[in-house]
Amino acid sequence: MPTLHSFLLYAFITLLVLTGILTLTQIWFPLFGWDIFFKLIASIVIIGIILGLLIALKADLGQHKKMKDDNYLD
Repeated sequence: MPTLHSFLLYAFITLLVLTGILTLTQIWFPLFGWDIFFKLIASIVIIGIILGLLIALKADLGQHKKMKDDNYLD
């Protein structure tokens, strides 16, 4: 069963690949108007930032829990 951290990481990687494919497709075979394309890219970037923050928070909270379990923190 995948953990939340691995799910968030796979979602982030999927967004990166999707952005690359979307950009290359738009450059070679314009599917959307450029205004729609930039809105899509901006939306993907915002979602990516949120996923990145969630990954960082999960890692940080996990580290604090480990330190607390090891009696380094009160």
